[in-house]
Amino acid sequence: MYISEIFAAGFRCFSDKEPLRLGLRPGLNILVGPNDAGKTAIIDAPRHLLWTRGDDYVRLGPVAKLTNRKDRIETGRTPQERKRQGRGVATAKR
Repeated sequence: MYISEIFAAGFRCFSDKEPLRLGLRPGLNILVGPNDAGKTAIIDAPRHLLWTRGDDYVRLGPVAKLTNRKDRIETGRTPQERKRQGRGVATAKR
């Protein structure tokens, strides 16, 4: 599968006001940046979207808000909703 774009809002360091919209190209894409810039969050967004996270994957800090809202998961085909802690939007285009 080729992912052409990653969009994340309300996910980790990417807020609703300043979301991530990252276009990807076929082949190798390299993420470079200082500590705490969001590189790992960019990698984690597709993992979150594909529901491939275990207990060791969850990182909750002292500021994390735990709610009973629903995440909206969009795969470019049909939107799916899934109950989770927190809220956010993630989109992957194929």
